[in-house]
Amino acid sequence: MLKVSIESVESGAVLAKPIMNDEGATLIGAGVEVSGPLKDKLVNMGITEVFIVGRKAPDIPKEEFVAKINAMFTKAEEDPRMAAMKRALLAHIEELY
Repeated sequence: MLKVSIESVESGAVLAKPIMNDEGATLIGAGVEVSGPLKDKLVNMGITEVFIVGRKAPDIPKEEFVAKINAMFTKAEEDPRMAAMKRALLAHIEELY
């Protein structure tokens, strides 16, 4: 889930949290796909930020991330538990990108 400015929401993004008014009533439910007209309506309503489904990509390039993991585990590669941990981390990095 990401909190983003309404201006940066792309058409097709899905709301992760409902849009509510000041009294707590739901105006637009979670799971609704944001279209161009809906985005315009939200802007006109004064909505400045929304939560959308998704996650932010890491700030560093994948190759740099992998290199850091490899460097961290160079002295521990003979230990099967550490090798398993390294494989798990590298698999997780693949999922992030």
